[in-house]
Amino acid sequence: TGEQSPVLMGWQKEPGLIDVFRAANPGVSGGTVWQNIYVDWPTTDRRVDFIFVLDEGTGSSPVVHSSTLAFDQPGRLPNGDALWPSDHRGVMADIEFLSLDRPRISRLPDTSTR
Repeated sequence: TGEQSPVLMGWQKEPGLIDVFRAANPGVSGGTVWQNIYVDWPTTDRRVDFIFVLDEGTGSSPVVHSSTLAFDQPGRLPNGDALWPSDHRGVMADIEFLSLDRPRISRLPDTSTR
């Protein structure tokens, strides 16, 4: 399913799901699939790997700080040939989930017995 599929577009109607990569990178193609693992250059041309968050239309909606593609550079085999991690790119994101009506917990409580 590509980025412009009716299903994905329907999911993102208000309130709905936020495409995290697109929110952080509105003008970037962000192709994630069909890397030819036998060549040195990028060949991805479609987005089929996504991270979605739910926008409830409230003040506690998630905040997308950034989103990038991962595993987008080949390694090298001993003979110098390219070695791609996969025929897909990974999608990484920095997202803040903070509800205005609940306190923020900075760390888990210490439950060890002393």
